[in-house]
Amino acid sequence: MTKLIMQEAQNWLLIPEIRIQDISYALGYSDPAHFTRQFKKWTGETPRQFQKQVSPTG
Repeated sequence: MTKLIMQEAQNWLLIPEIRIQDISYALGYSDPAHFTRQFKKWTGETPRQFQKQVSPTG
């Protein structure tokens, strides 16, 4: 289940118009900070760092 949530989070983070806060709520987190901590635990980087890494503008 965690792997599916992580994949879904990464898919949502590829869309820069969607706020990280909204992604966290869509994935069932009531606290965006908790989502950020979990994402970093899974990937080694924050959601914002992930977005910058995959963004075409860097």
